[in-house]
Amino acid sequence: MEVVIKQGKVAVSVMPNPVTTSFTIRFQTASVNSYGVSLLGADGKIILHKTYAVRPGDAKTIERPASVATGVYYLPVVNQQTNEKDIIKLFFN
Repeated sequence: MEVVIKQGKVAVSVMPNPVTTSFTIRFQTASVNSYGVSLLGADGKIILHKTYAVRPGDAKTIERPASVATGVYYLPVVNQQTNEKDIIKLFFN
């Protein structure tokens, strides 16, 4: 299942969801941008954070961190130039 989120000018898709071993973020941007990507637990604690320089159509695959148990997590994706943000709800099996 692919989840596509659009708010303002930021558009990303994440698949698969639910996640087993890894997930891929596809950035649907019209220009080169820098994005901050975090994985948060349901309690808001940051599990990982990465910053990517992204070109139109780029995709980034993130391996499931060993500390991530089964459950619900949140993936904020922030455009570093505009501060526009999308938050994707991820389910880990």
